[in-house]
Amino acid sequence: MPQPLYAQDNLPNWHMAGANPQRTSWVAAEVNPQQADSFGVLWYRPIEAYIGQHVQLTTGYGNIYVATARGLYALNANTGEVTWRYDTELPLGHSPTVVDGMAFVGGLDRRVYALDAQTGQLRWQFEGAQAGFTTSPLVVEGMVLLGGRDGYFYALDQQKGQPRWQYPSAAQPPLGPILYSAAYADGLVYFAANDNHAYALDVATGALHWRSQLLPGDGYQAWWPVIYGNMVVFSGAVGYRNRADVGSNAVADVMPADSVYQVTDIGLNDFIYGIQRDDLFYPGFKEPQLLGEQRAASNNPAWPDGAIEVDAGRATEYWEDDGAIRFDRPTNKPWRRTTIMLDAVTGAEITLDTDGDGNPEYAPFLSVGTKSGNQYPPLLMPDQSSTPNQVLYKLN
Repeated sequence: MPQPLYAQDNLPNWHMAGANPQRTSWVAAEVNPQQADSFGVLWYRPIEAYIGQHVQLTTGYGNIYVATARGLYALNANTGEVTWRYDTELPLGHSPTVVDGMAFVGGLDRRVYALDAQTGQLRWQFEGAQAGFTTSPLVVEGMVLLGGRDGYFYALDQQKGQPRWQYPSAAQPPLGPILYSAAYADGLVYFAANDNHAYALDVATGALHWRSQLLPGDGYQAWWPVIYGNMVVFSGAVGYRNRADVGSNAVADVMPADSVYQVTDIGLNDFIYGIQRDDLFYPGFKEPQLLGEQRAASNNPAWPDGAIEVDAGRATEYWEDDGAIRFDRPTNKPWRRTTIMLDAVTGAEITLDTDGDGNPEYAPFLSVGTKSGNQYPPLLMPDQSSTPNQVLYKLN
């Protein structure tokens, strides 16, 4: 389906985490893979301060900006020399956003900083939060927008740092800690809190547009939602662990003792991905093995000529909700899904019915990565006609 275009898509710089306010992780500048043999290290710069694993480097004005545990560094993009640094007493919480001559970043000291992007001079700082910030600022419509660990979402004037609005209001109880950065499109700001709800707010007023149903998974942190046409994609964390209580959070002990269905690789101590693999390839897994049959792409304009598709029917069946919560079978376990696709206007979760049985199926993305933490967000790429934001990619 055709997707809307945004002016930020064509900026050559990676000026914020996820590249742009829709967090698509794509910019127009290209790296030619055919020239890979000529790639090499131009410079390197040791930085003693710790750099968080979720921090992205952002660029602009000839600099590379690095958020660290001791403050913000601006490095000359050509030489790696330190252009300037702004020291903080406590670690910065996430990647800076560099736009309109300023670098905006939040920290664990409960402050939001606005610095001159070329000199590092402090323009303003906001000190009105009740806890620190571990989200990357969103800068749109003349405002700096980010959620805090105190459970409030703040909108600050871009030029002066004064509060425009906050959600909930100061007179209302907070949400769960907001550790998941926000995305923006068409007048709405989207984020998730650690109460396992997603939110859409009116950017002009801070009014609640919608609040999602309770989302599955073990919280939302580190990353951000991605705007994909009329959908917002959230990447959750695997919501079950070894030695958890019996039920939907358990792994090793969910099967009855006499069940013919068993998890085969408990000895590997990798329950999270082992159980999913054994579910999908039950009753046996042969390495290497694809998820489904391969076939030529069926006249899909998004794919280049000669592309091969893989049948993901096993994944859609795995996430299909037939109304029963059973642990003695390898299918129909939607509570384990970690990719959540919501309608951008209503907040309702998008479902499919590819097999026509009347049961909802959820997005066919599997859990891939480490044994803890949120799944990486997807990225959007142009189709073969170079129209941006047409194809969603996510590791599966």
